[in-house]
Amino acid sequence: MGFPVMVVGAKNGSLTKSSSFGIHAPFFELPAILHTAIGELQKYNTFDHFLPQPCKIPTMSRAQNEILLEIDQFKPGPADDWREMDALLSELWQGQVCETCLPFLFRVFERFPHDDGAGVLWGIVHGIESTDLNYEQALRDSLSRQPSELGQIMLHRIDK
Repeated sequence: MGFPVMVVGAKNGSLTKSSSFGIHAPFFELPAILHTAIGELQKYNTFDHFLPQPCKIPTMSRAQNEILLEIDQFKPGPADDWREMDALLSELWQGQVCETCLPFLFRVFERFPHDDGAGVLWGIVHGIESTDLNYEQALRDSLSRQPSELGQIMLHRIDK
């Protein structure tokens, strides 16, 4: 298993981000790949001549990975306190949410199938529905593992 590689550089004096390279490298190979990519960028000093192929698996920032890990490990606080989950979801929605995030979000429904988290879990419903992501299959997979009330609501909304 590898990690998608993304290159960040300068173009016309401003910081820009290229598409992913389209390769998935083992962690120990990343320094060599990045060294090669930086060499290419320095050679052209622009992205105008450097056209990497897009990666099919979205690249997530480290911060997003950390947020998803915390969401995956979340347990309500004393007296059924869901504020930490609310803060995590708010932080997640501030970034670019991709299809790779969906299993983490649907696992929350699986872990709390009859709970809406004092209304907090509706943020997952509304957040996912507000994206352009194709989430139907990931939702159906989640519901086959563990039926959940909010998952059923989302599926019903798709089927309308």
